[in-house]
Amino acid sequence: MNIRNYYIKLKNKLIINPKLLVPITLTFGFILIAVTAFDIYTNYLDIYQTKTEEAASLLRSVQKAGENTYISSMEVESLISEKLLNNAFLISQMDENSGLTEKLLNKFSHINKIYHIYMFDASNKLEICNSNVKYSELNIFRHYSAEIDSIKSGRYDYYIAGATSDSLGGSEFLILHKRTNGTNGITALSVESSYLLEFRKKIGVGKLFQQIANEKDIEYIVIQDSEGIITASKGVDNLSSFESDKFLSDAALRQTISTRKILFEGKKIYEAVEPFHAGDEISGVIRIGVSLSSVNSLIKWTIIRSIVISALLLLVGIVVIIYIANSQSYSLLKNQYRRIQNYTGNILENMSDSVFAADSSGIINLFNKASENMFGVHTSKVLGMHYSALLGGHDNLIGLTLKNMQSLDYMEHQVILPDGRRIIAGGSSLLIHDENGNVEAVVAVARDVTAMRTFEESQKRHEKLNAMGELAAGVAHEIKNPLNLISITAQRLEKEFEPDADQDEYYQMIKNMRQEITRVTNIINQFLRFARPPELALSKINIREFLDNVAVSFHSATVNKNIKLSVSSSDAEIFADSSQLKQVMINLIQNAIDAVDEGGTIQVESFQNKQHLIIQVTDNGKGILHEHLKKIFDIYFTTKSNGNGLGLSIVNQIINAHNGTIKAESNKTTGTIFTIELPMI
Repeated sequence: MNIRNYYIKLKNKLIINPKLLVPITLTFGFILIAVTAFDIYTNYLDIYQTKTEEAASLLRSVQKAGENTYISSMEVESLISEKLLNNAFLISQMDENSGLTEKLLNKFSHINKIYHIYMFDASNKLEICNSNVKYSELNIFRHYSAEIDSIKSGRYDYYIAGATSDSLGGSEFLILHKRTNGTNGITALSVESSYLLEFRKKIGVGKLFQQIANEKDIEYIVIQDSEGIITASKGVDNLSSFESDKFLSDAALRQTISTRKILFEGKKIYEAVEPFHAGDEISGVIRIGVSLSSVNSLIKWTIIRSIVISALLLLVGIVVIIYIANSQSYSLLKNQYRRIQNYTGNILENMSDSVFAADSSGIINLFNKASENMFGVHTSKVLGMHYSALLGGHDNLIGLTLKNMQSLDYMEHQVILPDGRRIIAGGSSLLIHDENGNVEAVVAVARDVTAMRTFEESQKRHEKLNAMGELAAGVAHEIKNPLNLISITAQRLEKEFEPDADQDEYYQMIKNMRQEITRVTNIINQFLRFARPPELALSKINIREFLDNVAVSFHSATVNKNIKLSVSSSDAEIFADSSQLKQVMINLIQNAIDAVDEGGTIQVESFQNKQHLIIQVTDNGKGILHEHLKKIFDIYFTTKSNGNGLGLSIVNQIINAHNGTIKAESNKTTGTIFTIELPMI
């Protein structure tokens, strides 16, 4: 298989079946939807992964500082405990001296920033407290009964309870101390947990937390252990605890970051949790809350972008598929049209008949090779021309068809070619309509029937002349015998009789009678010669020498009338009867001399045309009337006063005997052309 065949085969395989366009488009759409959904999902994961990495980066940033903060927090609690214990010792000293009053306690608690100061007797009855603070039932005797008993029994002097909750929902840092006034009572001192929390925020990573929390989309950052929040960003006072949130306790045990979506202050956020290390042990967790507003916006725009891009890709894909299909269809139609055009073009170009067409306005738009040969003009000069310029007028195949809006089965009309020749075009026409029924074009098929019509006319003339010749021969034969008798009688009258009077007149009449008898006899002999032409004595003739000899015989006649006679001939040779062919040329040249005025021109030329010899005798005389052209070869037809109408009839007879044709063309302004066509050797 050669490269061209392989290419054609491959191209045919790549052609899309039009029936598959819809399934292909739907499949492409489904694939694009799946790819879009996958792209959205991966972008979704990437966004959350980015948020996780962002949170992890922040977690790693505060991990080290958080460890120090935790240790600092423990130190702070120790300091607070020490502070409370010192204050409890001072109160005990004051209690021993019986100098305590509510006013004094209020002032003392205000100066030392102690939230609660409660003094209970041995029966756990409240004796005195700082009155500027509402009483809060700490439930200390229920929660710390064992520790209180140990203090009362003297086992311990104090107990640091740490963070505890009151009945009002508040959180406090509490210590219990033994009263030293001998009452075996208990003194309870506490500070609010918020105080401790604010203190924690001011130390260690507090500032770092606030800077991180001020970043966009960061809701909070918190370090938290099982007892509560160690430190946190501003605005965070309470979050879920280890007890109430199993996720936190599980996250503290993992070695990786844990993430989840939770509600914070009524909106959904993304939280990242990582174990918090204080020294070598896990002491709690670091929690970072990230707003989802930007994430949701980003996801929304990601979805919109993916959908828009996918829609554009789908639209482009559909356009590309449609374009490919249209291009393919156009290519197929173009190739099919080209094949049809080549096929019809080859048919038109190889047809022997002339095929030409014009649009509804008469402009020629089709002209095949046979038309070029027939009309003698190239296609490039005809296309775009009005039919009337080519065919002459409107009484022709194209003109009559457009005029009557009806196809023609057959008609013949005369066409004057660019070289001046006249031909007879015969053919038919066909109207072409568009889908709306309007005339789109007219196509004509014709051929040059000039030779056929000339031959037919020649045959008709020949038959007619033969018939008239036979008739003339019969008449001449019947006339000749009485004419001979008249001639003999005239001779006897001239010789045997002598008139008594008017002898001169008598002999003149006898002489006139004998002259007319001679003239009639000559006419009868011509009739007989026309009716019974002599057999052809064929011989090889050099046409140049032959025509030159004929021209010499007219030398004196042309000189006397100041006529220019020129001969232009080739060296062609033909078989012909020299004597009879000379009679033809003498007759034609003599007619030309008679037709031209003094100073006129006569041209005799010969040339070859395919297998025929063409001889033309052209003069610039007064010409032959159009209505006489069809009759000039008829017997007895003549326009001369002294003619007998046999000259051109005999010429036509001789040419027919040589299997040739003769025709005449004439115009009043240009003269007459006699054209003889004889077969070559």
